[in-house]
Amino acid sequence: MSQVRPILILNSVAWDSEYDPRDPLYNVCDWFLKAFGGDPARLVEWRAREDPVPDLSRFSAMVLTGSPASAYDNEAWIEALKSLVREAVTRRFPTLGVCFGSQLIAEAMGGKVERHMAGWELGDKEIELTPEGKSDPLFEGIPARFRAIESHQDAVVRLPPGAELLATNPFCPVQAFGVGEFLRAVQFHPEMGPEHLRFICPPRRARILESSGIDVNDLLPGVRETPDVAPLFRNFERHFACTGA
Repeated sequence: MSQVRPILILNSVAWDSEYDPRDPLYNVCDWFLKAFGGDPARLVEWRAREDPVPDLSRFSAMVLTGSPASAYDNEAWIEALKSLVREAVTRRFPTLGVCFGSQLIAEAMGGKVERHMAGWELGDKEIELTPEGKSDPLFEGIPARFRAIESHQDAVVRLPPGAELLATNPFCPVQAFGVGEFLRAVQFHPEMGPEHLRFICPPRRARILESSGIDVNDLLPGVRETPDVAPLFRNFERHFACTGA
């Protein structure tokens, strides 16, 4: 039996100086490692801002993480990521985008991302699957209505050509979409729990309060666990990475 190739995690996060690198939550790749089941042999981290563009043939799939950056920023590393997404589409290479990763996929494929007029969507929020989402293998075993962690102020406002809306909610209508058989994107954070928001939000408190009127000191104690969305990464590995490898 041939050896299963690992999944590539494209880590696009660079924390500001307010974040302590000694904190156990500092490395975002560890969040995904836990979400995928904890076996380090299954994942390889690529630091999108620093490392040379990877050879996709070494991997069975790739996941694009969230980021404090915006997908419409004119930076070389963001343009390189968009080129990599387009290469993945051409090669029918299994790809999953999360938050910034989903927005980057949208921009790379001809959609549009903008700053949300109401500011941040933050906390555990209810999301509803569309009819297409209910039958999509990415959401196998996930209820038609579920809660997931949100932490974003940009949003996909126009889907790429050929994309299919898979999940939605009133605040941010594009919560998940798919393009073809191998490309999926989710605006929410299935890799995150309340503890991640408690790490992320305090240094951003003033900015979030100014832009959205949300005081994270009031919000964070009430954020709940979101176990219904936990199967998503297992589904991606089972139905996309394995079949696409």
